[in-house]
Amino acid sequence: MRNVFILCFLVFLFYACRGQTKSQQKIAKKNKLVLNSSLYHCKVTSSEFFASYKGPDFINGEDIGHQLSNFVADSLGKYLKSEFRKGEYKKVDLNETEIRTLKYHPDSVYYTIKMPLKTVSACEAFTCIDHRGSWISLVRKTDSDLKDFVSKISVEPNHKEEIKLFTTDFGLYEYWIQFRHPILQKDCK
Repeated sequence: MRNVFILCFLVFLFYACRGQTKSQQKIAKKNKLVLNSSLYHCKVTSSEFFASYKGPDFINGEDIGHQLSNFVADSLGKYLKSEFRKGEYKKVDLNETEIRTLKYHPDSVYYTIKMPLKTVSACEAFTCIDHRGSWISLVRKTDSDLKDFVSKISVEPNHKEEIKLFTTDFGLYEYWIQFRHPILQKDCK
């Protein structure tokens, strides 16, 4: 039974941590999964989510580097919901989260997101995570987007959230928001 559980967990993480291309390698080691794609690298353990991107800032006008945040929010959100359904209640430790951007070439960036995961009670857990942000030149738009986003999610009677702003020397200005899923955590007040 334990082997079936581990296999199902690893298959889930394989699909949750996929990058945007189909060329991927899977390396599984004792409750840890490492996935590589031509765009993103992702590693998930029960205590940490780590993702990185190294390459051009923009490809055909698309902000590929910053899309790592979209990838993390989607993959980590799926992981948190899956763990919650199994009775493993988690939240991101935003105070210990590290987000770094480093320009290593005039048109390229190295971008990492390291999010420690804490085990908590069911109603202290957060099963949704998202981000609002961009590069420093769009601060007013980012602040407005955050306000709009929080007003939409806070209408739920069991709403609870944590928000933290991250900035980097390279000019990233990004809020990360974790919150309760209104249906999955409907019994939490």
